[in-house]
Amino acid sequence: MGDKLFYIALATSIAGLILLTYASNVLEPKIIEISEIDSNYLYKNVHVRGEIVDLRKFESGSILFAVEDKTGSIKVFIYYTDAEKLNTGNIEEGRIADVIGTLEFYEDELEIKVNDYKHFNIVE
Repeated sequence: MGDKLFYIALATSIAGLILLTYASNVLEPKIIEISEIDSNYLYKNVHVRGEIVDLRKFESGSILFAVEDKTGSIKVFIYYTDAEKLNTGNIEEGRIADVIGTLEFYEDELEIKVNDYKHFNIVE
């Protein structure tokens, strides 16, 4: 009886982990205003939409810019490994970007790090 219960619990746990992994890849956080972002969101995914300003493209291929909405602005960083999969010609100041990434501290400032090139889109 004990072995049977163990295998049922194990199977249920594995199924739950698979479901959570799938859900985390499919479900997107809702778009929030930049002024709402604070340290409570650290190391969590945030979803913002706004105008690209202060664009910098590095020789390595990485991209740094700020996204600005009507409430504020925040820096966004895309590693070269993801940037090389994007059409970087579309990434221009003045365009509207939809960004999902992990909120982190970098040089004492909050910054969004895009974890997957699929979580960055130019919408206008």
